Amino acid sequence: MKSFFFSTLILPSPFLSPNPFLHLQCRRIAKVRLKWVKNRSLDHIIDTETDLKAASLLKDAINRSSTGFITAKSIADWPKLLGLTIPVLRFIRRYPTLFHEFPHSRYANLPCFRLTDTALLLDQQESSIHQIHESDTVERLCRVLMMMKTRAIPLQSLRPLEWDLGLPCGFERSLIPKYPDHFRLVKASNGDWCLRLMEWREEFAVSALQRSNESSQLGDAYRQFKRGRTTLAFPMSF
Repeated sequence: MKSFFFSTLILPSPFLSPNPFLHLQCRRIAKVRLKWVKNRSLDHIIDTETDLKAASLLKDAINRSSTGFITAKSIADWPKLLGLTIPVLRFIRRYPTLFHEFPHSRYANLPCFRLTDTALLLDQQESSIHQIHESDTVERLCRVLMMMKTRAIPLQSLRPLEWDLGLPCGFERSLIPKYPDHFRLVKASNGDWCLRLMEWREEFAVSALQRSNESSQLGDAYRQFKRGRTTLAFPMSF
């Protein structure tokens, strides 16, 4: 499908008025094909990260379940939520070390899944790591709220980011009540629950880039940055 756009060129032309230096010209947009280049190392990292995230979210879902297991029917429409491109049932069967499959007590043809002893041990270790690094989690959550104009964010918007932010499962019950000086659960005008920052945290309003430059040997360059006379170098490595 062809499309057009108009561009203004500065060209002298005696036939245009009132400004003889404006000329309206019609051009076509060229269709460009880019060759798809594969990066095996990056693809491997993405695949591993995707599987780890999906397995962790399924583990948390089983932990939250009142029955202690989930059924294949209940997770059938979760591929997008888990970031998968294959059916969830096929994915969960890849990892029998983590998820034990058994038939439903009433419906023999309905597969069910509970956590194995190995998965329960990993879950305990994960909980221990969350406790050890709880202060980092609180800081990270404060930073997210400080980026919001209202200093608040709906819980329904925050829950899908649990994995990416490193929040423990059920953080609104296990973490938030422990820090009343930092956070508060409030109800919005539409009835949704929101997490609100209690007060601005000046100690968190510093980027990691600033911290690294402040502690580096480039003291003069950082002082110039603080005075607004220069910018900080932002090294990138893929």
